[in-house]
Amino acid sequence: MRSLDDPANPYRGQYGEWDYWVLANGREEWLKDGNGDAASGFIMLSANVNTQGFMQPMLLTYRLSLTPSEERGDDCSSLSFWACGGMDAGLKHRFDQAKVIVEARLMPVVPEWLAKNPPTWATVLPGGLVLTLGGLGERLALNRPDARYFPGWQPFPQGGPYCLYAADGKLLSKTAAGSQWWQLTFPGWEKALGGDGAETFEYRGLIYALDTTTGKIAGMFSYDGTRVQLTPGVFPPQLDMFKGWSADEIPLVYEAQRGKLGG
Repeated sequence: MRSLDDPANPYRGQYGEWDYWVLANGREEWLKDGNGDAASGFIMLSANVNTQGFMQPMLLTYRLSLTPSEERGDDCSSLSFWACGGMDAGLKHRFDQAKVIVEARLMPVVPEWLAKNPPTWATVLPGGLVLTLGGLGERLALNRPDARYFPGWQPFPQGGPYCLYAADGKLLSKTAAGSQWWQLTFPGWEKALGGDGAETFEYRGLIYALDTTTGKIAGMFSYDGTRVQLTPGVFPPQLDMFKGWSADEIPLVYEAQRGKLGG
């Protein structure tokens, strides 16, 4: 690993204090037990390294993770390492705020009505529709066991009930508890994804049926039911910006998008 301050470093001047924490806490062995759990209170972060041996700034890595693969350019690397350790509360807060600002510049605009009365979890879909876990102002338990160890990787929580709101905040529909969120956005999903031996899965807004007898993907769709073309042996790139926020994060994204949170 080459120095972050090396004059030849193409990322020089782009690092934040959290990047130096990552470099200082890089580890070859970060697993505590066979289940891969980190020690209590520890944070795990994955950092990328380019082919010249320079660490990619964490905020750049985060921005690229929220960018469709076809728009990322050449600034990606398959080289990486883990950083694991206790992060100062103040530093973690500043890092989290910096990530919120990155998200705010890339993601759909959070409406005022959502920020003023945030639900447990929400994501703003293209066109302004808002998908939530629970109703406005409601607080439900989040089923995100990995978020404790991997902050920043935040899949849409499972379990329901889910609500779909119009851009003006009007409730359009709601599911029962124990349902799937795509019932609200993908009409006819059961027919499209059903079949003998098929099991339905979801990955960041992509919904697909896996044939459990062959292990092959039988069909894949966007969150709105648009079919995604498959290439044999190749998992399709992430096509949808399907990042959600918790009740605490929604007002921060709202403020950041209006220039009221950091730079």
